[in-house]
Amino acid sequence: MMCERYYMDGSMPEIHSILERIQNITGCGRTIRPGDKEPRQIVPALAGRAEDIRCIPALWGIQEHGPGRNGLIYNVWTEHVLHDKMLRRALIEHPVVLPATSFYEWKRVRRNIVEQYRCYDEKKSPVYLAGFYRTGQDASG
Repeated sequence: MMCERYYMDGSMPEIHSILERIQNITGCGRTIRPGDKEPRQIVPALAGRAEDIRCIPALWGIQEHGPGRNGLIYNVWTEHVLHDKMLRRALIEHPVVLPATSFYEWKRVRRNIVEQYRCYDEKKSPVYLAGFYRTGQDASG
């Protein structure tokens, strides 16, 4: 994904349906809401193949581990994915799409977030942002 933030309009029928489906997954109903999405949030992701698409809750970002790596990856250029072994494997084995109404660039001016430009579909249909995931465990297992 090129931008660091995206927006999910809950009044758009396709987005509403996805949010409704994910609320049926235990523990996710209160976590995922429409609105602005940013790294480190739980977001809905669509995974699987055409005949078996699943809606899964996903933490936006992959924690880096290892020497010299101590951050969160959430915005990757396509050409970098193909050259990084961990990212390439995640893309091949676990592709997903993130449903969005729009995505945008932004900057902070004093304490406020100011939108610089927004990319969206004027036909009022979702934009699906390409992504991938890596399975893992948190500190509690």
